[in-house]
Amino acid sequence: MSTQTLDDFEATSVQMELKSPKTGEGLGVFLELLGPDSVEFRNCRNQFIKKRAAQTAEVTTDELEMISSHLDELLTACVVGWSSDAFFKCAFSKTAVLDIMRNVKYAWIRDQVNEFTDKRANFFR
Repeated sequence: MSTQTLDDFEATSVQMELKSPKTGEGLGVFLELLGPDSVEFRNCRNQFIKKRAAQTAEVTTDELEMISSHLDELLTACVVGWSSDAFFKCAFSKTAVLDIMRNVKYAWIRDQVNEFTDKRANFFR
């Protein structure tokens, strides 16, 4: 018989170590992330669904840009802190995170956050 309860499967925020885009080695810099079961993630996703539902089914260049922009916003909603203001050259804020997510020079950070948050198991104890 199992002694586990639903509380044993409550998703939590976790720290993800950034890895060098050159070597794949850990940088000793961490982002505190919420996962796909968080209220923040779900609220951001639902806002996008409402916007998309109000539009036509045709996918245009503008639509693709909006989808990309929404992914940036969704990933930003998942980042709730970081371990090094010095590494990022500024204090943590949602604006700073969104700027990083939208900056093509830092696509490697965006990709790592996207890949990590895609794995629900990363957010359970």
